[in-house]
Amino acid sequence: MLLQLKVEKSTNIHSSECKIYFCILFFLSLCLVSLGNPVFVPYLSYPAACIGYALFWLCLYFFGSTKKRFFVSGLWYFFVQLVQLSWMTATEYQGNYILFIYVGIALFLGVQFGFLTLLLPKEKEQASNMEISRICAVASCWTLIEWARLYVLCGFSLNTSGMALAVSPYSAQLASVFGLLALSFVVLFINAYALRWLIFKSSFYRNKSFFLWCALASMPYLFGGAHYFFQKKQVSNSATFQVCLVQTGLLPGEKSPLFGRAKEYISPWNQWKWILQSLKEHKNQDLIVLPETVVPFRMSDAIYSLEGVIKVFSEVLELDVKDFLPPLEWPYAEKKIFADKESWQVSNAFWAQTLCNVLQADLIAGLDEKDLEEKKNYNAAFYFRPMCTTIERYEKRVLVPLAEYLPTVWLKPFVSRYGISEFFTPGTEAKIFFGKVPFSVSICYEETFSDLIREGTRKGAQLLVNVTNDNWYPDSLLPLHHYEQGRLRAIENGTPLIRACNSGVTVAVDCLGETVARLQQKECKKGVLVAQLPLYQYKTFYMIWGDAGIVAISFLFLLFFWKRRNKACFK
Repeated sequence: MLLQLKVEKSTNIHSSECKIYFCILFFLSLCLVSLGNPVFVPYLSYPAACIGYALFWLCLYFFGSTKKRFFVSGLWYFFVQLVQLSWMTATEYQGNYILFIYVGIALFLGVQFGFLTLLLPKEKEQASNMEISRICAVASCWTLIEWARLYVLCGFSLNTSGMALAVSPYSAQLASVFGLLALSFVVLFINAYALRWLIFKSSFYRNKSFFLWCALASMPYLFGGAHYFFQKKQVSNSATFQVCLVQTGLLPGEKSPLFGRAKEYISPWNQWKWILQSLKEHKNQDLIVLPETVVPFRMSDAIYSLEGVIKVFSEVLELDVKDFLPPLEWPYAEKKIFADKESWQVSNAFWAQTLCNVLQADLIAGLDEKDLEEKKNYNAAFYFRPMCTTIERYEKRVLVPLAEYLPTVWLKPFVSRYGISEFFTPGTEAKIFFGKVPFSVSICYEETFSDLIREGTRKGAQLLVNVTNDNWYPDSLLPLHHYEQGRLRAIENGTPLIRACNSGVTVAVDCLGETVARLQQKECKKGVLVAQLPLYQYKTFYMIWGDAGIVAISFLFLLFFWKRRNKACFK
């Protein structure tokens, strides 16, 4: 009440009393929005989604100048992003240059939010009677801004405003209708309406704006709750699928030889040996999944001696593996000459196929590969089947700048010190692997692109599989941010999801985004997760129209507002 009255009485920020109220609103809203998401402080997500932005917009009416409001808005959202992107300050493997990118992205997003405030009413009297068309325009504009980010460079898909509603299994179900962007629309709509209520001149508790705001704030939970409990019965009664997910837990210097870190490097022999030891008790699984770039070197690089590999398999698995070996031909093996003596050398594909044959289980492994004819490198996932010599491949379609492709050639000497000498070509399409159930695969960051994952379910995938390597930011919150985004892909598509990660979060999720099983140890440690995953899948509205649905609605709302505003100006 005092905050409302203070804004109504004065727009003079220079008075000491107004400065105090401004600081209260500024920092209270900053804490709510920056910390109110599933990764930081989940219980702050509800107030953040309902009133966090409105409290900040309220303090803008201490300023009469549009330029000052733009600057303050940009600064506020810049601080929000500094908190939410704090995982980027893990410089151990990225180097200090990542701090410049960290600040640059936060500034870029801050400027976007500054432009959004230009849609708010200029006077507080106008805000108290803000029309629904303007409220919809505010929500639509921000939704379109977040959607547009996906198409800048490789795209920036993290830290959407809708994540504040993703914390609850009930409110998150809205994503099954219009996707994650719809959650952002709802958050901004509720907050814009809350601003109208906060400035309304009538009795603070008795005016209809307050009750309408309460109804709007409850709507996502009421709708999502009904949807959740209806579908949950189907999930409980569905057939299950047994998966085995491997988390190798290796830091970048342990996985690959990096500049200045040679002592940390673990031989690929020992890396494969640990994988064999971890899986030897897990035969006859429906599917085994190894993470992205699970071991160094390409899938078909023949760098291991055949005798040595057979010896490791025999010692670790305690059996004669000769009957389980794939044929000595490409991509499994190559005959090479050493000291005038011919000998067979085998590849990572040989390891994976032999393991697949021994365990009698389908296997997905993330490995790099080079197309020798086209001279293109791919970050890929390979599908191996027991006693089958046909290896299927999916190529990653969304590449990360600097790590997987170069925006400009002159950066190549800079990134070479991190062991990056060649870059990848993006894949071109979603692919379905037809195992015991049809499934599609995503690799790392591309899991955060809703429409991209939807392509797999549109082609018939009944299971979503993700392989990830987040170990470039050890002991940071990146794996949790990534997991929370991935969990929403299951909700959007009404399809169960499994994730095998080098350093977490390795997890199995049902079609409602509920965690079925999760590797409970510290995220960066090694481990194997075996889970019985409910296979129930249902067709969501989002599967039908994807992001195009909420984007079209947002464009229509903005067009309606623009025409209505022009008509009013003409009169």
